[in-house]
Amino acid sequence: MGFDPTPDSLGLVAFDPVALGEQLRALDLAGRPPTPRHVGAKLVELLLRARNSDTARRLRTHASAADVEADVDEATAADMVRAVQVLLDTVGDGVKLTAAGSPPQRMVRTVCDELDLDSVWIGAGNREDQTLPVLVLRQTAQRLGMLRKVKGRLVPTARGRTLAGDALGRWWRLAGALPLGVAVPPMPRGRPGVLLPGLMAAGSTDAAEVAVAELLTGLRRELEGGQPIDRRTAIGLIADDVALLRRVGALDGDGFEDWPGAVTPGGRALARAALADRWDGVAALTLLELLLLVVVAAVARSGMPPGGAPGTAAPGCRGPSR
Repeated sequence: MGFDPTPDSLGLVAFDPVALGEQLRALDLAGRPPTPRHVGAKLVELLLRARNSDTARRLRTHASAADVEADVDEATAADMVRAVQVLLDTVGDGVKLTAAGSPPQRMVRTVCDELDLDSVWIGAGNREDQTLPVLVLRQTAQRLGMLRKVKGRLVPTARGRTLAGDALGRWWRLAGALPLGVAVPPMPRGRPGVLLPGLMAAGSTDAAEVAVAELLTGLRRELEGGQPIDRRTAIGLIADDVALLRRVGALDGDGFEDWPGAVTPGGRALARAALADRWDGVAALTLLELLLLVVVAAVARSGMPPGGAPGTAAPGCRGPSR
């Protein structure tokens, strides 16, 4: 026996032009952010998770700000990735690691001298585990695929050798690696950090930790045990990214009083490149494709397959548990 649809079973309501007009006026369409032509994959999932209009509006502002061609000249790119170049030059063809798997003290000291890290970090600057800027830099170079540890040595990869003299290439690799993020169960690594490049692309990082906490709350993210995300937690989620972005000159700041720091023109371009998702052949989504994903997600939450009856599941799929 086939399904006999009725207005009530489909959730239809009578058309009320007065109520519709009031709802449209409440949307403040004149003040809405521009519609982005493309939305990078890093922002898509967050947009799909938005559960209130304020969060959706703010995320669309990020997407619109990121939907601008990342324009950077070679001189700016070279200056921003200079730290990576110094590290690669210091490693050369490879250095022998200590028994603990750390770079030798002379290498750490050379990097500190070349980058003048003594002005921003305390200590002797010859042990990586006690010199956080060098540790973050080496880990970032490995995440960029430019360095690797093999048989007790730290050596450049084939990509590292290829990009050794290519400042723009290294800059795009850096953009593609952002955000670094941290793993905070049950949130996967990196996803909360996507909000920081969004703020940077929009041109303002004032009280970034507050904005990140508010947006994650609007995305219904919480810590284990149902604890809400506060300002202090948000700082921990984006601290690694802030440290790196300050090191490459994307954020202008060197103390906690101006944390995380004002976004620089090069930093804004880097953030746009990071969110564009075009650096590694990952195509950004058009608005139409994003809308289709929204429809699919809404159908999945309702438990009704397209063209099916409410509460029924498509063959081979399970609806939400009751």
